[in-house]
Amino acid sequence: MERCNLTQVPCRKAIMEIINANKCRSSLQNTHYLAKLFQLADAGWEVFKQLPEIDQKRFWLILRILHTDDLEDIKMTQSFANALFRARLKKEMEEKSKKKNSKRAADRTKKQQLTA
Repeated sequence: MERCNLTQVPCRKAIMEIINANKCRSSLQNTHYLAKLFQLADAGWEVFKQLPEIDQKRFWLILRILHTDDLEDIKMTQSFANALFRARLKKEMEEKSKKKNSKRAADRTKKQQLTA
């Protein structure tokens, strides 16, 4: 895919064509989030500083990735992001399992108290 070199008006038109053709809710939500993030970042440093830290960090990360032209660098970044995602999923699943086990233990204790 080529980088957009269009001027402001044709670029807006091209963006709207892409958005109008998109029927995926989550993709549209992500598109809106990114467009809003870039709009706020372009609104000036004072506005940008008012964003939550996580949004500021996301903006810089996305911008750096967009400006990376080396495929190997992009592959390494993707691999790292995938590892972070898997680690987070594993942690969430372990936490759910602990909650489920503690709920079961509490239910058993309650059942034992009722039968005693």
